[in-house]
Amino acid sequence: MKIEDLPVSELVRSMVTENRRVIEAVEGQAKQIEEAVNSYVEAIKRGGKVVYFGAGTSGRIGFMDAVELYPTFGVGKETVVPLIAGGIRALASAVEGAEDDLAAADADFESLGANSNYLFIGLSASGTTPYVIRIMQRAKEIGAKTVAITSTPASTVTAIADLSITLDVGEEFVKGSTRLKAGTAEKIVLNTISTISMMKLGKTEKGLMKSLVPMNSKLRKRAVNVIVALTGRSPEEAMAALEKHGWDVERAIGELEKRT
Repeated sequence: MKIEDLPVSELVRSMVTENRRVIEAVEGQAKQIEEAVNSYVEAIKRGGKVVYFGAGTSGRIGFMDAVELYPTFGVGKETVVPLIAGGIRALASAVEGAEDDLAAADADFESLGANSNYLFIGLSASGTTPYVIRIMQRAKEIGAKTVAITSTPASTVTAIADLSITLDVGEEFVKGSTRLKAGTAEKIVLNTISTISMMKLGKTEKGLMKSLVPMNSKLRKRAVNVIVALTGRSPEEAMAALEKHGWDVERAIGELEKRT
């Protein structure tokens, strides 16, 4: 019987079971993830930037993590820069041959104006993506720290990178489709690295997002709740302070704390 002929219920159970291996793979790289966090924090404290780079699904995962850092922690492209083979248009659709375009990789690297204080995090499930390899090589040339996140041990990127996070997720449920377990593992690792790094950079307090940017009504309500929890002030006082300071949460907290 072909796998496609199995009942949907069995396919669902099988795929969920397969995904359990993702957590095991991530747990097995805890030490390497810790090292990546330390490098991330160090790069930013030195005045450098963190660069995520990848192609296809890996590039989109990097972009997603970077973009979400602004509303969550108030950190934008001045600190964390995402690059994807094929440029912005590759976020919405596949760009033929983009991951093999070394000239574009060089151009993307040059656009950064990078120096040795930068941290480069390359995402490549196969470990052989030419776009990722070229940018990682260029980063090494300027003395910047490099981290590889891959599902393939002893690959080209692991040989180049200063630190490798190798996620042994096994064969994909649909063979060769790295958007599945490999992509999920990359997402978990990058979430872990960036979130803990932001915490260590002082972007949270008591597990709350004190540096969030209230860009919509949901986040404005969250900002009020954060201020109430951290200062013990009323929602009305929190709202007034936020409006006074242009919805800058940290400044609003600072003012209310001075009143105590």
